[in-house]
Amino acid sequence: MRRYVVFGVVALALLLASINNSSATVAISQMRVEFKVSVVVVGWVLTAYQLVNTIGMAIAGKISDVIGARKAFITYTLLFLTGSVLSALAPNVYLLIAARAVQAMGGGGFMPCAAGIVSATFPENRQRYIGLFSSIFPFGAVIGPNLGGFLVQAYGWRSIFWMNV
Repeated sequence: MRRYVVFGVVALALLLASINNSSATVAISQMRVEFKVSVVVVGWVLTAYQLVNTIGMAIAGKISDVIGARKAFITYTLLFLTGSVLSALAPNVYLLIAARAVQAMGGGGFMPCAAGIVSATFPENRQRYIGLFSSIFPFGAVIGPNLGGFLVQAYGWRSIFWMNV
């Protein structure tokens, strides 16, 4: 039973990272208006996340190997949550962009750590469980804009970051 709880926690982190990535897109318009900046400047809220997330994924694999997948996963979860709180509280677009970079460091670490955790937890069926992760990202990409749109309309753009906490 514990193995499935571990899988559920890891899967939930991957789902949140996927939802967060796509839900921020629908909030760009409100962010632009609130911060009184151009689309180009507020676009960096998305770009910073994608850029740091991609770079972080490569680095996370090595860090996971060195300190262990579980310790790395906890570290990346704390980074993701810290970035989420900082994003929600950002008083200007430049701090929001920086907070999204912190959030992306955490989000980028989830997949490599998840693969390591699942491989250790389900050694006999690791391919199947790692394969299940591949269905989480598209699912989050579908949920993200819909949930994000609802949250942004009902509670404002900051709510998409509070959702992660």
